[in-house]
Amino acid sequence: MRNAFFAYETKRILKSRFTQIIILLTSVFPLIAALLSPYITESISKLLLGINSSTLLSQTILFPAKAGAVVSTLAFTVLTVFEFDKILRFRVDYIIEPISSSIKINLTKITGLICAGFISTAGSMIIMIPHYIFNMGSLSNFSYFLLSYSIIIFSSIVLTILMTAGFYLIFRNVNITCIIMLLAVLFSFLTGNINYQYMWVQTGASGFSENFGSGNILLGMLWNRLFGLSVAMSIFLFGMLCHRCYEKGLIKSIFKNCRKYKMLPICFLVSLFGAFFIFQNEPIFKSISLMDVVSTLISGKKETPVNTNVIGTSNILVDLKIEKNKNCASGAYFEELQNGTDKPQNIYFELAEGYHINEIKLDNVDINYTQVLSKILNNAKRGNVFQTSIPKNTKAKLSIRYSGTPKAISLNKDFSEGISKNYVSLGHAIDIAPVLCVEQNDRIIEGKIKIDSKFTVITEGDKNRKISEKDGFTTWSFSCNKLNDLSLKAGPYGIFERNVRGTNVEFFYPLSARKEFESRGSDTLDIFSFFSEKFGPLGRDSLKVVVTSGVHGGVGIQAGNISCISEDCLKKKSNVDSSQASSSDTFALLTHEIAHQWWGGGVDVSNEKSPNQIDKNHDEWSTDAFADFSTYLFLKNKFGKDYAENLLLKKWKEGANELNRNFYQRNPEYMNKLSMLPKYYVSLFLHANKIYALAPLEVYNVYNNIGEDNYFNSMKVIYKEYYGKKDKKLSFSEFLNITGAKRR
Repeated sequence: MRNAFFAYETKRILKSRFTQIIILLTSVFPLIAALLSPYITESISKLLLGINSSTLLSQTILFPAKAGAVVSTLAFTVLTVFEFDKILRFRVDYIIEPISSSIKINLTKITGLICAGFISTAGSMIIMIPHYIFNMGSLSNFSYFLLSYSIIIFSSIVLTILMTAGFYLIFRNVNITCIIMLLAVLFSFLTGNINYQYMWVQTGASGFSENFGSGNILLGMLWNRLFGLSVAMSIFLFGMLCHRCYEKGLIKSIFKNCRKYKMLPICFLVSLFGAFFIFQNEPIFKSISLMDVVSTLISGKKETPVNTNVIGTSNILVDLKIEKNKNCASGAYFEELQNGTDKPQNIYFELAEGYHINEIKLDNVDINYTQVLSKILNNAKRGNVFQTSIPKNTKAKLSIRYSGTPKAISLNKDFSEGISKNYVSLGHAIDIAPVLCVEQNDRIIEGKIKIDSKFTVITEGDKNRKISEKDGFTTWSFSCNKLNDLSLKAGPYGIFERNVRGTNVEFFYPLSARKEFESRGSDTLDIFSFFSEKFGPLGRDSLKVVVTSGVHGGVGIQAGNISCISEDCLKKKSNVDSSQASSSDTFALLTHEIAHQWWGGGVDVSNEKSPNQIDKNHDEWSTDAFADFSTYLFLKNKFGKDYAENLLLKKWKEGANELNRNFYQRNPEYMNKLSMLPKYYVSLFLHANKIYALAPLEVYNVYNNIGEDNYFNSMKVIYKEYYGKKDKKLSFSEFLNITGAKRR
């Protein structure tokens, strides 16, 4: 009898005309989204679906899957409410309640709806397989396709069904349930940037790499779904506790259900505790709470205190071993410290969260250490902070041994960060070694990195060289002059290497796609040669241009003598037709990041602390003004004036016009009347348009005013006078004076 009721109810739900319409809609929509994707801009895709990468794999799999998850969430919210409201809508609760238990009825409905969700997901997979083969050319990486549709679409349907059913059982009102679910969907979109675990609708997956594996994307999606399932199950179980018994009120029904179904409240508490446990033990990122963000915005960034009474008297030596198959690393840190005072001195040191200390010794003698709370430091910690003590009048060698899995800082949700099977990306010095908060006096950090022999190691500083190879591991050397610039990339790389004007230029490309990226090595040399000729030789012995994982996608960054560009950016072809110039042009990003070696890595462009009133009125002045305009000059030289103007000048003018039309830019006094979150987003908008539109446009106006030859001659003078001068900043007024330009 029980099985007959279950089978009958499941068949009834699946045979319902309304259910079939929902299944058809959700099955077909991923294909509709894929067909519409060429007409949807990357900025909209990033804003609505959180897809940052434009690799072919990301656009073929993630875009349709995420769009399908959003539509499936809305469709199955309606279907679940429709099914659960039937008993009250047809007033048959008096008949059903004496015959069958509420748990049996609700679980049967849930099972029928999940079966409908499974059919819907399977249908969308079958429909999308030809599209996948047509775009990818084969069934390579087909496992990503299967996992993505299962984890993103089917899981979103399951979570939607459980949450909608739970809220309906709590409130017994269709309108309230639909409003709450709509708010839950909005919550997923709005708070996903704070923590990817909140993105229950379409997960925080930002892209797939075609050459460096998935990074931590799959782990992130699974963890997201595990947390979502715990929350959704808690809501559903509480909803079943709230199921009204014989017209009793909410509170009386809860007590009666607790007495009647003794395991139900236990399951609810276990599920609720599990949600908190899963959230707190997220394995990929160091979580930054909303309070941390607010504290930083209000009080400014506060660094861990530096004890200037303790001095580093030797170079820093680090010995690091990375075991990619275990997603972990272990290392040893050595440095000679001197405390010349008559008192013991407490010092702090930072290490990425996920690492733990194995031992600390001072001249081979164990010393004590403690982990410090953020409240004691009065700041939002970026990693683990530890404290130890250096005895008075001591000059001794400090050694720290540590191991673990470093967690990335979750500001950008870059799932390529960290240690994975196919790629290693450690973006901060604390991910590689402890950072001691003492007076370092520009000490060099150097040492060895041991890693799988299939990987090539890339760090800031001198050329990385192979020292030895044994048992499937290769030991690489590294040396970096500036500790804060230190980062590490490692993967299956090939190297294109040339010496240009005394600088060793290395272009690191994914070995698996050698033919696709070979020409980019020549492009790098063209860009480097152009800037060396126009501004002066780069004052570095080594330049490294690195193609990075496209998991996060669409980004480039310069730090020290390394310029990184995401693989998805370099696979795009430059179109010399000026009418088709794109802001995601290959040369634009590559050129911009290499230009930062001159303007940013070499010359510091800033109005900070300038007493000149002109400078105080130009807070947009930064190194990006020159990097962007230098990009314009190179593209103009390579593709012609029309191309460069359509690609960059047009964008600058549009951004400057938007800035001038903005209400808060014209009336800054009203900014203080905004609440915190709107104020934050308005500030981001204004800052972006000032830095990337208004500032390069001002440089362009100077260029037009004085002419190209005079501009390049002036830039050579500026580069020669300001390069490598740490305490000398190029202000806007100084730029006008040196170029002899008249302000317009």
